[in-house]
Amino acid sequence: MILLGTESYAAARVIYNAAKGAVKAGVPGFDTIVQDMSEMYKKQFSRPAETSTKSTSESQK
Repeated sequence: MILLGTESYAAARVIYNAAKGAVKAGVPGFDTIVQDMSEMYKKQFSRPAETSTKSTSESQK
């Protein structure tokens, strides 16, 4: 099951990179594809901000 997910992700990255190349080459319409896919990757791989448990005075020691 994990292998299929990895293969799907790799295939999606190939398509995404090809679409970015098309944008650079000036092919019309691919900018929308790249924008949509980049949003998908941002949502999928965004991490919550880390919060520090130390107070300011502790970190200055």
